[in-house]
Amino acid sequence: MGKVGGPMVGRRSSMMMGGGRAGGRGTRTQKTAVKKDEKPAAAVEVQVVDEEGVNRTPLSLMSQTFWHGAEHPGAPPPVSGNSTPTADQMSDTMSARGVGDGSVTPDFGPDMDGMVSPPSEMTGGAAARASSGVSVVTAGAFAARNQEPDDMVTISLQETETFFLLNIQGSSVSVEAPDASEVKERTEAYRKLLKEKNGSEMFNDQNTQTVNPITKAKQVQRSMQEMQSVSVQSSNWNIHDSFEARERGKVLVESDDAGALEERFKDPGFGGVKVDEAMRGSSSSGDETSREKKVEEKLKDLEPKMMLLERALSKNIYHNKLLTYRDVHPFKEVGKESPQLQHLWDFKCPLVKDYNVACMAFNHVHQDLLAVGYGEHSFLDKKNGLLAFWSLKNPGNPELVIECNSGVTSIDFSKASGNLLAVGLYNGTVAIYDVRSRSKSPVLESTYQSGKHSDPVWKLQWVDMGADKGESLVSISTDGRITEWSIKKGLEFTDLMKLKRGTRKGTGQKSEAFISRRSSGTCFDFSRRDPSIYMAGTEEGNIHKCSCSYSEQYLESYEGHMGPVYQIVCSPFSSKFFLSASNDWTIKLWSEFQDSALVTFQHGSDEINDVKWCPSNSTVFGAVTSGGKVEVWDISTSILKPVLISIRGTASLTCLEFAQNAPIMVVGSSDGKVAVYRLLGIAGQGGNMKAQMTKLEEAMEANVIKGSS
Repeated sequence: MGKVGGPMVGRRSSMMMGGGRAGGRGTRTQKTAVKKDEKPAAAVEVQVVDEEGVNRTPLSLMSQTFWHGAEHPGAPPPVSGNSTPTADQMSDTMSARGVGDGSVTPDFGPDMDGMVSPPSEMTGGAAARASSGVSVVTAGAFAARNQEPDDMVTISLQETETFFLLNIQGSSVSVEAPDASEVKERTEAYRKLLKEKNGSEMFNDQNTQTVNPITKAKQVQRSMQEMQSVSVQSSNWNIHDSFEARERGKVLVESDDAGALEERFKDPGFGGVKVDEAMRGSSSSGDETSREKKVEEKLKDLEPKMMLLERALSKNIYHNKLLTYRDVHPFKEVGKESPQLQHLWDFKCPLVKDYNVACMAFNHVHQDLLAVGYGEHSFLDKKNGLLAFWSLKNPGNPELVIECNSGVTSIDFSKASGNLLAVGLYNGTVAIYDVRSRSKSPVLESTYQSGKHSDPVWKLQWVDMGADKGESLVSISTDGRITEWSIKKGLEFTDLMKLKRGTRKGTGQKSEAFISRRSSGTCFDFSRRDPSIYMAGTEEGNIHKCSCSYSEQYLESYEGHMGPVYQIVCSPFSSKFFLSASNDWTIKLWSEFQDSALVTFQHGSDEINDVKWCPSNSTVFGAVTSGGKVEVWDISTSILKPVLISIRGTASLTCLEFAQNAPIMVVGSSDGKVAVYRLLGIAGQGGNMKAQMTKLEEAMEANVIKGSS
């Protein structure tokens, strides 16, 4: 780039640009009138030539209205045939427009204030550049010094040094470059070489292995860097006042000195921001503890409010499914002839993910409250157990989660006191929780001194022993003990039965010596006819009928299963029928007064982990298998295959429960999910106890007894 003529002067110059405006800032206005009789002065053409004689005259940057006579009647007309105005024309035009005293002011536009001034009027660097070899000539000086139009004015042009901000070598060459043909030849030769290489025997691929550079580990030890925590407390009003003070010019921090900044903060006039002793004391360790306590108190009040908000949002999400759960919107095309099993949702959350659902129980008072126990049935897995309480108010998150020191194996709600939950653990502990207090610690817990089981507690059940004894808790464990627990004076225990091993009837084999004479108990259930009679299942596959009054011998033994009995459940409508589920892939229906099974239900080759009677239909029961199948059987329809089968996937199904107030069945699985199913066309409409008992006996007589005969 080059510098032409003299320097450009800013706004404070004696002349002002922006054609059409007369009398700018610091400018004295002088108007010159041209008489009509006078002839314009002879035009002097100004040209700029270089050393070789080439014309380098710049083109005019002035607007076309500069020469129009309509706006300025006194302005001379443009010279025809010459695009470059002369100095006299520029001077006369400036005078006609009322600008200055004849100095040349090019009209570059309204946004530029540049001008050309004589060196005597320049200051600073502009005068230095003018005296360093660049000649600056005004129109008046030109007319005074050059009377002849043939005189030439020499203007020195100097070129500044060229510098590059960024230089990136290109990867391509222009076709008009001198070496373009050479580059094309090299490119074609390379392409031809690549083409000949394919399939040629002269080329082969070889691999080579390089030696890794030898590295050396170096360690440097240094002292720990000292750190200091500094904090200050400020309110919104203090921040606002400090900004207001900054706007008024009261705050101007020019130094990074922390002491000077602190002194400014101590000043009471600092925009209303004053660090008093109370604010300074808030950052101390003692006051931090009190502040944290206040925050915790506020958070305690916030938690129930957030729970209510979460319940409201959850009801909007699950609205239609909750109506289906309550049987408010029954399905239109579904009747007794087309039973269905509809999946509504899953009780799941990140806290219980990958846990095994070991047991479930509905509350007898608040029948929408479901307690779920999570625990592993493996000695090698030492994962702690969990208790989660799910409700229809928020199906997406549990109302309360309690962590146990061992896996949960069995739970049951009290019928007399709905707030008491009995929990059996894998380590043999029996604990009682008061869910009304929302405490995560048990109110009562068994120890080795108070009769704790030495093996996992596989089942718990609250039993009403009559008006004299009231309600008691009964547990069974693989240590062979069936124990009754009383909570009147702490947690006191009484062993109802110690199970003993025995040989099967009719085998004809001599009894062999057992390693242990104690039999392992797995499940039990009390008779609906007599609360002192119960059935107990063992790992040997035998079922024993026991009495609370006799602790030394069995009343009756039932043989038929070839594997451990996982569940026994008596019919809620008949006092003599009960079901058993076993590891031998079968479900058996028994009569209390017969030592052999009435009928065997089998569909598939999977273990039957749980079985339950439907509380609203006396002939219907459900079962879950280790293969992920949900089976619903109806004795009045068929005893050969279930009326409904649903496959949940690859996860093993571990337990199931029927809701007491709705045609709902919940199924637990080994992946921590509890699936909620709606029974359609099979659950029945309930009815009185006598009608349900009659229906069950008629179905047994028609299908079971008749089929066996």
